[in-house]
Formats: sequence, C-alpha cells, structure tokens
Amino acid sequence: TIENINVNSKEFLNKAKKVDYIISIASNQIFKEDLLNAPKEICLNIHASLLPRNRGYNPSFWVLYKNENYTGVTLHKMEITLDTGPILLQKTIKINPKETWYSLQERVICKAGEILNEILPHLINKSFKMEDQEGLGSLFKKPHIIHGKIFRKRNKRFI
Repeated sequence: TIENINVNSKEFLNKAKKVDYIISIASNQIFKEDLLNAPKEICLNIHASLLPRNRGYNPSFWVLYKNENYTGVTLHKMEITLDTGPILLQKTIKINPKETWYSLQERVICKAGEILNEILPHLINKSFKMEDQEGLGSLFKKPHIIHGKIFRKRNKRFI
C-alpha cells in the first residue's frame, strides 16, 4: 500500500531524526527547514536534469520542449531554495531525436539507479565530496495546458 505522507509532519520529522540520510526521488512535496536539518548527515535529492539547468518541476518535459540535445541526472544536497544545493554526482544523457517524454523518463530512472549504486558506498564511508553549482541555471514550474499543445505541435510525443 502506498501512503500519502506529509514529510513535514511531526511524526515524519521524528523518524527523520533517527536516520543518517534522506534521499528524495521525485517527491511532490517541498521539504521545510526542520526536515532538511533532521537527519544526522544530510538530505539528498535526485533531480532529473543537469543542475543548475532545468531546476523545478518536470525537467524531462522542459528539455524536450526546448529541443535540448542532452540532459542528465543530478544528486545534490537539499537546501531551502529548490534544487540549488551542492552537487555530489551528475550523469549525462544524450537525447535521441525521436525521444518521447516516457522514454526519457525511463532512461532518467536507470541513470538515477546508477548514481545511487555509485554513491552509496561513499555515503556509508562518509567519503563523498560536494561541489557548489556554477552559473545561474534555470527554473521551471509545472507545464500548463498550452505548453502541452505547443509540445505536440512541435511533433513531440509523451508516449
């Protein structure tokens, strides 16, 4: 059973204080400061773009919408400001000419798995390094219906 849990609730916060790390993957909730400071080490996020580019909501949609040639996956420390924390690891994905949103999502998920496999030993040994994000980057919100229509007019496909 999948439960809809408020990650900022007192109950969740009490559990979070007992762990070394929290790793967020595609969460639809914004972590508040109390939660970001709760684990013994840090909160991490797997983000579906090469930060600092394409911060925010549904980066796979936006890279296709903007006809970008590549994207990637970033593991970064979570901070109050969305998707701005120091980077632990990034991996690049070349976007295929006939890429659909769904096919890109599948490849992003696989790349995220590679990142987790690579970083876990470093988290256990506390031997990871972080680098600040460079450049201003870009931030995108949830696409509106008009963005979906433009997406399809550009011969882009969701599936």
